[in-house]
Amino acid sequence: MNNYFTHNSDVYIANHNEKFKQYEADYTRRLMAKYFTKKDLYGGNIFDENITIDDELIKSSRGPCTRSYADPVKAFEEDQSSSDSQTNTETPSNITNGKHQIKKIG
Repeated sequence: MNNYFTHNSDVYIANHNEKFKQYEADYTRRLMAKYFTKKDLYGGNIFDENITIDDELIKSSRGPCTRSYADPVKAFEEDQSSSDSQTNTETPSNITNGKHQIKKIG
């Protein structure tokens, strides 16, 4: 009789471990798909520029990659407004280094 319970508990533990491994694999796949893909919420590329330095590819974007997940409506509106007008680009005369205020004449 004791052997029967031992066998059943071993089967239960084996099934439990197998289920846990499956849940863990599914969870890992979902996290990788959400946070470590090169696409934003709408399927667009999150990287704007590729730069190679010392044979290492560095990808950069104009905003954080999680922006479209945090507030999709705001991210979409910002993308639309930035693509519609490029008039807000800063010129060397109005860029500050953070230590000194820009003196405005007039």
